[in-house]
Amino acid sequence: MKAILIDPKEERVMQLDYNGDYKTIYEHLSFINSFGNSHKVRAFDVVRTPTGGDGIYVDDEGLYAPKKAWFTYRFNAHPMHQNIPLVNKALVVGCDEEGNSTETTDTVNAIKGRITWGITR
Repeated sequence: MKAILIDPKEERVMQLDYNGDYKTIYEHLSFINSFGNSHKVRAFDVVRTPTGGDGIYVDDEGLYAPKKAWFTYRFNAHPMHQNIPLVNKALVVGCDEEGNSTETTDTVNAIKGRITWGITR
């Protein structure tokens, strides 16, 4: 199923195929940090978007990773125009009413338009 990966270190947004197995979310969110060490995600959390039924999966311990890369995700359609800062890689996946993963209805270009890249620390 269609999912979208956000990589703030590379400032890249790309579509990928997600197989629906939650275990692969760990793989999609893991990365090699700027020290050349592998950062394996041990727990993830999901940020629910106020429109469209998508969720943004993020590393639950991302703030503890050395040399973080972050981005701000803006919800244009949300009345509060809320900006949410997120750390390291993120995976956008759809969700049905029963909590099962579905294809995202969003596009790479739409998501790119909602992102402001942060500073790698």
